[in-house]
Amino acid sequence: MDIAEKSSTGMLSLIYDDKIERPRVLCGDGDSRNSNLLPEGFWLGPTWQSLVCSNRHSWDDPDNVKKCLAGHKIIMFGDSIACQWFHVLERKLGNKDVPDSFYGCTEDETHTVIFKTHVLCSSLTPTFNFAGLWRMFEPEYMDKLNDPDVKYVIFISMSAHYASWNMDSYRDRMRAIRNGIRARLGDGRVMAVIKKSQPREQPTFEARVHSNDYVFRQMSRIMEEEFVGINAKLIDTWDLVTSYQEQVAVHMPWPCINEEERC
Repeated sequence: MDIAEKSSTGMLSLIYDDKIERPRVLCGDGDSRNSNLLPEGFWLGPTWQSLVCSNRHSWDDPDNVKKCLAGHKIIMFGDSIACQWFHVLERKLGNKDVPDSFYGCTEDETHTVIFKTHVLCSSLTPTFNFAGLWRMFEPEYMDKLNDPDVKYVIFISMSAHYASWNMDSYRDRMRAIRNGIRARLGDGRVMAVIKKSQPREQPTFEARVHSNDYVFRQMSRIMEEEFVGINAKLIDTWDLVTSYQEQVAVHMPWPCINEEERC
């Protein structure tokens, strides 16, 4: 039996589970991420098989997703990757016609989902035209999360549009977000989810300079260092993206994003 046949029957998963001695934990714990050279998982058909996470929710059932999100307000801050996550989540909730926008909000009787793009990234001109809530920095927006009857989930994905920043400036931005999150976490009604950086395509010389894998790895390292100790959940999708069956790109296909959100 060749390796493809083993994979298709699930034997590859059994082999990995038997040989790799490390406990699976709830995905996203900052202290539980893979700290060695072992892979974090592998693709088995269209499904990502994590070797470090125990989370396998019924993500494909909209009713289960709605039940999980009931009573929550999900605020998604970030770049175009965060916007992808917003659209995939909306698709799971049955909202398939959400327009592309710098700001999106959907709500029903049980939950609210908001996407807000960042301000001040590598492309400055569009964000200078923002006004009101659109132009707020993330900590300013978080200051408005004061409804005592709502449980908040703050999702941050801010890497793809920041590769041209120097790392000191990027660290300052992450630290400001961390301080804003930490100010909200004390009341127990707020969960913070931080998506670490991922590789992307590099079609030009300029892209190979400012969007190379080393830069994005450094950004992930900064996130790990800045968000440690505040009970934030860090999501690492590097291995998931690089091992996907299609070419690595800043905007991965919907099936790949779907598996990322399972984490």
